[in-house]
Amino acid sequence: MKSIRAKIVIIVCSILAAVILVLGYLSISISDNLITKSMNEELQIIAEQSIKSVNQSLEKEWNTLEVIAANEVISNPAYSNAEKWAYLVSESNRIGEGTIAIAFSDGTALVGDGTVTVNISERSYFKEAISGQFSVSDPLEDKTRPGTVITIYAVPIYWEGEIVGIIFKAGDGNSLSNLTDEITLGDTGTAYMINGEGTIIAHSNRDLVLTMDNVSQSHANDSEFADMIRVQQEMFKNGTGYGLYTYNNVVKRVGYSKVPGKDWYLVVTIEEKEIMSPVTKMTNAIIIVAVI
Repeated sequence: MKSIRAKIVIIVCSILAAVILVLGYLSISISDNLITKSMNEELQIIAEQSIKSVNQSLEKEWNTLEVIAANEVISNPAYSNAEKWAYLVSESNRIGEGTIAIAFSDGTALVGDGTVTVNISERSYFKEAISGQFSVSDPLEDKTRPGTVITIYAVPIYWEGEIVGIIFKAGDGNSLSNLTDEITLGDTGTAYMINGEGTIIAHSNRDLVLTMDNVSQSHANDSEFADMIRVQQEMFKNGTGYGLYTYNNVVKRVGYSKVPGKDWYLVVTIEEKEIMSPVTKMTNAIIIVAVI
């Protein structure tokens, strides 16, 4: 009799244990999928929304230059170079900006005290602005002040419907990094920006911007960075989306979005372990219940 009772107890306990394990596994699996899906979508949405701040920052810089370019002293070819330069100096002082400069349709730019000329016709920002576009360069090191980063902004100058030159200025090259610094999520969520070649143009570590760090180029054959490079390639192809990669031995989920009109990509990241923390707690709880 006792033997039969013992067998029944063992069978019942086994069934209960199996049910608990199956339900636990299903709960963990479903929770894992839901949390992952939700976080992927949230990261992508944050990246897309953050693009608005980037656009607003660029438009602010361009609008300032556009107003200056519309002034008759600047746009009218009848005014001398000395008069144009004097006006630019006064505007630079008025708005507290760095030197605002002018270049004519042949690429000749006034620099220094306004009496020195250099040709910038091969610069990408000149080519874009002289074709009628508002232009902004990638952050680059200021050769006159080693260790600092600048960004060139440029807009076209119109006179009687024709483009006669451009207005440009060197702004703070860390302005994009200042924007990405403000994007946070949870305890480990951060953001950065890269260009279409994979070069970092905004990051909390300013040295990576200064040195123009590029994982795709410097670690192309390193298996440790294979997933990160793969996500970047998907980024360049799709423009907007999400992915998963390991960086410095830390697994991260990322959402990304392309800046309209620019070959720039904003990336929002968060550590996988932070996302999965609720699932880990649930798993531990289920194990304890199953044991009891």
